[in-house]
Amino acid sequence: MANALQHILAKEMREPVTGYVETIIRSGEINILPENLSKKMKPFLISETL
Repeated sequence: MANALQHILAKEMREPVTGYVETIIRSGEINILPENLSKKMKPFLISETL
């Protein structure tokens, strides 16, 4: 899912991002994902990167 969102952000929105966490957060901020969904996913992604 993050790979698809990263592609949408880069190609359609001209918003280059790096990493899954930044992708999910930025997708919520600009309403590609519902913001409440990106907030719910954030703790799981952060724990994976530590």
